[in-house]
This record gives sequence, structure tokens and C-alpha cells, in this order.
Amino acid sequence: MQDIPFEYNSFDVVIGNMMLYHVPYLDGALSVFSRVLKRDGTFYCATSGEKGIVEYVAGLISDYRARGNIGGKREYKSSLSFTLQNGEEILLKHFSSAQRLDYPDGLKVTQIQDLIDYLYSLTDMTAIGEMDREELGSILEQNKVDGILYVPKEYGMFVCGGIK
Repeated sequence: MQDIPFEYNSFDVVIGNMMLYHVPYLDGALSVFSRVLKRDGTFYCATSGEKGIVEYVAGLISDYRARGNIGGKREYKSSLSFTLQNGEEILLKHFSSAQRLDYPDGLKVTQIQDLIDYLYSLTDMTAIGEMDREELGSILEQNKVDGILYVPKEYGMFVCGGIK
């Protein structure tokens, strides 16, 4: 992304879909995107926020621990480098406008084991990964309402224009 083989002003639209938080040198990639974008072009980038699935579950665990049910309270902090919360500031270094559009969403989980499998597959979930699966399942089951655990997801996108 930091060395794409296209000329200046090549594209009307450039899209970064759920990937900017993976880029090690984000400013370099955004410079390239703005370089290949036409002056009146638009850059779209989707991303997640800091209040999604993992943070919701970590909060449930924290609440459970705070009530004294299991040892010590442990906070979870998102490790994403580009989120809905910090994206505008980052993008405005490269574009003259960055409009945030939120997409309200959530999961309705009926099979708790599927959610547990997903959570344990994440590399940055040490607070949850240290828990016993049965204990985590019990916490999640206790938070079901009418057989459903509603887990919020925070997603959205930025629409950017005006090359700086």
C-alpha cells in the first residue's frame, strides 16, 4: 500500500475497507492513497470502533469480577491503531474533509459456544484467553435475555475528499 504502481490523479474513488488498522506505517499508505486519487475524488474507509464485540465481553467479565465473583478486575484496551474514534484526526492530515458515518449493528447470539470460539481465536484477547471456557460461558449465559445475548458492534466509515 505504500508503493502502489499508479500515477498521480489516477482514480475517482479509492477504498480502504476494514484494513487501515493493519497498516504498520499508516501515514505512508494514506499519502499514497491521496496521491493516486484525483483532486475531486473521494476516499472511503470502513473501520471498527473501540466499543465492539471484544470490549463488550471484556466489560461483562470486568463487571463479574468487580462483584467479587472471580479474582481481580482487569481492563481491556483496544489495540487497533485506526478506529472510528481516532480516524478523523488521522485522515485530516491527508484530506481536507473526513465525514464519519456510523453503522449501528449488533449480534444476536443464541449459541454461546460460537462466540467463545471466536473470542479465543483473537490474538489480542489475553484477558479473556486466560479465563476458563466454562467460566466465560457461564458469564455470557447469565447475560442472555429471552435466550439471546445481544452483543453490540461498532462499525462505520469515513468519506474523505479534498487532497491536501
